[in-house]
Amino acid sequence: MRHISTKSNIMVAEVPTGFADIYEKPYFAVEYQEEIKKANLLLIPSENIREGMEPVFPEFTSDFLRYLRANAGEGVVVDIAVDDANYRRLVLHSSPVALATMVVRDKILEQCADLVVGFLKEMADGNQRYEDEMDTYVNIIVEGEDFIRKIMFTGRVSECREALDLAIQEVFRGGAR
Repeated sequence: MRHISTKSNIMVAEVPTGFADIYEKPYFAVEYQEEIKKANLLLIPSENIREGMEPVFPEFTSDFLRYLRANAGEGVVVDIAVDDANYRRLVLHSSPVALATMVVRDKILEQCADLVVGFLKEMADGNQRYEDEMDTYVNIIVEGEDFIRKIMFTGRVSECREALDLAIQEVFRGGAR
């Protein structure tokens, strides 16, 4: 794990879980697997939040998914790993905006970062808050040909773009895009 020094907390770490592993998870919507497997940006639930709790998505996941689908550029295919029956939402009555964990192919990482930042700015505007007053949690698992790395960001929305740019550099350091 490598910690990148910024005002916020941003880390990049090697992780074992990529797309193929997600397809084997109990929550994976097998009945929609043909469509879901076309995605190169996949939203997945958080597991092991509390003992005995089923995998859950953060509060704003439906809004985030709609935003991603409406704003994804050419070559970005967005989906969610669960069906409607298994979609569970965890509402935390706290200030930070937590985004659903994303699993993305390395080729679209920069586009994914643009989408994340755009959504967070829209959330700040919609809540009539300044970006430097709103906190967020962002987790992006990036799968390349020979690596799987996770970007973890915690901090102000106003610092997210710079932090993600640093993390993207770290993800590709020493490896081909």
